[in-house]
Formats: sequence, structure tokens, C-alpha cells
Amino acid sequence: MMYEYMTLPDDTGIAHSEMKPDGMVKVYFEKPVPGGFIHFSSSVSITCFTQSRSFGFRAR
Repeated sequence: MMYEYMTLPDDTGIAHSEMKPDGMVKVYFEKPVPGGFIHFSSSVSITCFTQSRSFGFRAR
């Protein structure tokens, strides 16, 4: 199950899963863009951020 955490001023939505028995949590970032598309990124984290999948977002 996913839980909405917050929406940033640029409409980026952040949601997270419940903590699994092994301590892992999935975190999702979604941002609507013109044309009806969505940039998204998801990660799985235990104690630090580990990116697993991303579309539309880029590192700076």
C-alpha cells in the first residue's frame, strides 16, 4: 500500500510504502508535465537513498 506524503510547490508528489519487515521502504516521486505525461522516480531505502528507477528526472 502507498501513502501520500506531500505535494511540493511545483506539483511534484511524494508517496511512500509501509516499512517492510526487512526495514525497506519504497519512495515514489511524480511530477506532471505538459502533454499529459508524468516524470517519475522510485527508490528503495533501508538506511540511505538508493535510486532504482527514474524517468524524466535528472541528477544535478
